[in-house]
Amino acid sequence: MKRSIPTLFVAFLGFLNIISCTKDDPISKGFITPGTSQSISLEAGAASSEFVFSTNSNWTARASESWLSVSPSSGGAGENIKLKVSAGENTQYETRSATVTISAGEATLTLTVQQASKKGFEISQASFSIGKDGGNVNIPVKANVSYTCTVSESAKSWLSVTQLKSLTDYTIVLSASKNETYDARTGTVTIAYENQTSTITVTQSQNEEIIVTQKEFEINSKGGELRIPVTTNIEYECSVMDGAQEWITISQSQTRGLEEYSIVLQVAENVGYTGRVGQIKVTGVGKESFITIIQGGNIRITDLGDDFYLHSSGRVIATHYKGRNNDDLLRLIYSKFEDEFDFAFYVYEDDSYFIGGGYSTLMNNIKGIGREIEGNSIYNHNLYAEKLFGTILFGGYQEFNPEIIKHELCHTWANYLRSTYQLIGEQEHEIFAHWGFSDVNGMLGGFDKKTFTANIEGNPKWYHAPNINYSETWDAQGATMGIEDKTYAPLELYLMGLISAEEVPDVTFYSGLSNIPDSRFSLADGYFAAEKSETWSIEDIIERFGAREPAYPNTQKEFRILTVILTKEAREIQDTEWELVDNMLLKMSYAGKDDDNSSLNFWEATLGKATLKVDELDKILK
Repeated sequence: MKRSIPTLFVAFLGFLNIISCTKDDPISKGFITPGTSQSISLEAGAASSEFVFSTNSNWTARASESWLSVSPSSGGAGENIKLKVSAGENTQYETRSATVTISAGEATLTLTVQQASKKGFEISQASFSIGKDGGNVNIPVKANVSYTCTVSESAKSWLSVTQLKSLTDYTIVLSASKNETYDARTGTVTIAYENQTSTITVTQSQNEEIIVTQKEFEINSKGGELRIPVTTNIEYECSVMDGAQEWITISQSQTRGLEEYSIVLQVAENVGYTGRVGQIKVTGVGKESFITIIQGGNIRITDLGDDFYLHSSGRVIATHYKGRNNDDLLRLIYSKFEDEFDFAFYVYEDDSYFIGGGYSTLMNNIKGIGREIEGNSIYNHNLYAEKLFGTILFGGYQEFNPEIIKHELCHTWANYLRSTYQLIGEQEHEIFAHWGFSDVNGMLGGFDKKTFTANIEGNPKWYHAPNINYSETWDAQGATMGIEDKTYAPLELYLMGLISAEEVPDVTFYSGLSNIPDSRFSLADGYFAAEKSETWSIEDIIERFGAREPAYPNTQKEFRILTVILTKEAREIQDTEWELVDNMLLKMSYAGKDDDNSSLNFWEATLGKATLKVDELDKILK
């Protein structure tokens, strides 16, 4: 008994020691130390990547999505443990994301995994029909690549591509001429990208006695009843073509001939965010006609608070300016969005607040352009908008156009080099921020030196600039007429940081302006007299103001835009208003040559050297 007591006592002390150790045991809490990046990017094909980590405890790993797997899924403590993260081929045309959570004791570590989208395009409908009178055929295409569209040789005489946009969800528009024959005809259109091709078949009906005066109808996303007038001298039947039977139904179809009737359709609500196209076929005694129904996508508006609303496209927000100045608007905007914007576009509902377009500068961080380095705090717009160069105002939807957008954006960098001169009527005016009577020939004015002529009638002080003859009087802001199809001038591109100094030619400025005292040479036709001409080289500019810093090519090439529709009072924005602004942003941000030959987008105007980013506002909400 005397020996057993110490033994029990020692065991009891050991038990207490175990309890004490367990209470503060770091292994039970665990730690995980990453050895590689916690962000993993995978290619679109079947792909895998390794993540390395260390831990002092048993661990498990699990993926948040079924398309993603991890191996091994569990293990013991160790250093430089390799976890294989794998995904099968992404067959979708959108990037997909998932997470992997590693747990060790109480510790967790999350990996983010992104797999690239499949490159290519997707067509939901492979055959289309059109009546004998011809018209447009709309082919919806979903794509994330630049594709080609080719009409078959045998159909080129009657079928052509009139509208094509790639690198986005869009509708290819085919135009078919009238079929004067009594035989149906078929053509094909091949859409191709690398090894992927799809063939669309277009069938046009023959000359017929079924008369449908309107063959294309549009209806909004809410759907509803649609009446289609038909005049015919034969009995006819109606049917909904494949691809549209789930959302278009025929509730009334007359079958007697020699009279006018209405086909009544019921169109279901489109809950998706993209539009859709369906067709109704009207047939009788071997004759047929096709009616196209175009339904818009569902517009979803997100309430951001404070009467701010975000459009589902992610490109436009809307609010009102009642009782709010620019400071108020910026404060509210930056309470909702991260400081990611270079410019804010204010699109007013009409010109009652502002007329035309205007640039309001907030900040300059560029040397060598004639401006001082200035932070937003100087303008009392401090703290919340450090990146914002300025706001651009558009006095009504009609002013929100390519010409004014490109012009006002240019004021971020020009003209701060010198004052210039403008002849208005009989009076010379000194002007600022524009090129005036010069041969800069850019977004802020000036002549085209290729067509500019000196020494009119043998007088060395008489000149002719025929490219600016759009008005009886010169524009007071610096001869800026007719710029919608211009590219930025070399001097402007240099100041914007998009070309080197060596690429800028000499420019000449004219002053001492007056009208030529000869009725044959009017100012309205571009004729003027000047007592003085002064030529500046790029070396002169650098000597006066210093070289541009930052210098090309280490300069900003993409500019992020926030676009705001502003109304006088808080009210609901109509679909047409959203669409008008959204479509303009799509055009101006398109990184390539578009089909609108009447005006150039920003990428075209900068000779493919810069772009505007206008979308994904929802991704930078606070």
